[in-house]
Amino acid sequence: MLPVTVRQQVRVTRVRRHVPVLRDRALKAARCLYTDVFLREASQTEIVAINLSALEVFENGETVTVETLLEKGIVKNPKDGVKILGNGEFTKKLDVKANAFSASAKEKIEALGGTAEVM
Repeated sequence: MLPVTVRQQVRVTRVRRHVPVLRDRALKAARCLYTDVFLREASQTEIVAINLSALEVFENGETVTVETLLEKGIVKNPKDGVKILGNGEFTKKLDVKANAFSASAKEKIEALGGTAEVM
């Protein structure tokens, strides 16, 4: 049991040298047994979700892409991609190109004769 307590004392003395913010991060990493906590947070992707009802702005037969969504002001910052969700009323035939679709959105788009293409 003695080596464990010595090891803990050494860890505590190393942590005390850091400024308080870094000390908190170091303690958090020590509690997680030095896993890649900070890497997991950085590697998560952020996808913007849009309901089908927002696509009612477009005319019949138009092609909807991320660029056209930016031009119309529906999306301000696409981040890592755009996902189309099936919420809301949808009455137009559109060719939609996005990063992802929900199953209900794809069904609604194709039921009206449009296409749902994953980029």
